[in-house]
Amino acid sequence: MLRAYPLLELSGLVLLLGAVSCDPNKADMDTTSCTHEAQIIGRTICGSNGYILALASPRDTVITYNMPVEVGALTAQAHYQVGTAIPLFTPDSFIRLKLGYAVLAPAERTPGVCLTTVYVAPFNKLTNNGREIRVLCASQAP
Repeated sequence: MLRAYPLLELSGLVLLLGAVSCDPNKADMDTTSCTHEAQIIGRTICGSNGYILALASPRDTVITYNMPVEVGALTAQAHYQVGTAIPLFTPDSFIRLKLGYAVLAPAERTPGVCLTTVYVAPFNKLTNNGREIRVLCASQAP
């Protein structure tokens, strides 16, 4: 049996494959369980409730604004590096976590509001232009 529109079917397949291709703002793994390793390595530039996280896998540095209060309280004793443009902790103050997360689309990200002028280039470079995650669950790792 001959098909009337084989090129149309092929173009539909190409569109379908394009729709499921890699999107840098989507997680490509199951991120609903608290099994992913990460470290809190600093605070965001503006706002006291934002944290900079170093994910172990995939190796990435991201930010979050919804850290559970009990986990965020662990940062009270952290020591900050001196002379950096970003409020990063010293390596001995990093807080190891197990967490579950979801990567937020650009439209879902928390807008950054600073009360002063801030040079954000180093921060944007470190965090892939403010790549943000939503923490679904978190606990301190041993």
